[in-house]
Amino acid sequence: MNYSGQNWGSGIWHIFKVRRDGGELVDLSLAGNHTDRAEYLPSFSPQGTHILFGSLYEANTSEESHNNVFMMNADGGSLTRLTFSEASDMFPVWIY
Repeated sequence: MNYSGQNWGSGIWHIFKVRRDGGELVDLSLAGNHTDRAEYLPSFSPQGTHILFGSLYEANTSEESHNNVFMMNADGGSLTRLTFSEASDMFPVWIY
């Protein structure tokens, strides 16, 4: 696959989690099997069970690609697309 066009030419970005001491680095994008997109600016839920993030979703040929908001479990699984807007939905955060 050629990722040169993804994320305005910057390539694919993954979301990681890591312990404060630098140990136990986990690629959540790889763990959840969603490595085909640029994922950025993650926001953990107050309970630490879910993550919101923005993504430049590469749509199929019947729809253009747009920035949308996605949610996944804290382990990278259960990816859910939350917005389907033609606008640029970015910078999601949890309200505490």
